[in-house]
Amino acid sequence: MVFTSIVLSGVVAGGDGIPAVPVTLNALTASPATAAVGTPFSSTIGGLTSGSSVELSGAGSAGLSIAGAVITGTPTSSGAINIIESRFNATNSPRTTTGVINVTAAGGSNRFDSTGWSFDSTSFPSFDMAA
Repeated sequence: MVFTSIVLSGVVAGGDGIPAVPVTLNALTASPATAAVGTPFSSTIGGLTSGSSVELSGAGSAGLSIAGAVITGTPTSSGAINIIESRFNATNSPRTTTGVINVTAAGGSNRFDSTGWSFDSTSFPSFDMAA
């Protein structure tokens, strides 16, 4: 007995002629979902569909790589990271889940107001240049 498969409207049918159940890709998650520029980072992707492949996109993805369901590396730019999941014969492939991870700029908080200014947590008092 020889089994074959055929494609019917994008859905693979088995040798018995019964169409396979179509696969739908769902939104993905990542844990943790925040990173900082210049700081080593590792995150696990949740919600992957068996047999799919994934890639990263977005401003924050520079310096990161992905292997299986794990994202690792040291981000070199701030911004959102999107995860693109692809799978042969999935009804909505490729699916992009946007803003899964947010990469923030390195350094401390910067402030400039009437009391002075600060940069990377070092404060400098204000002064009156007219005096």
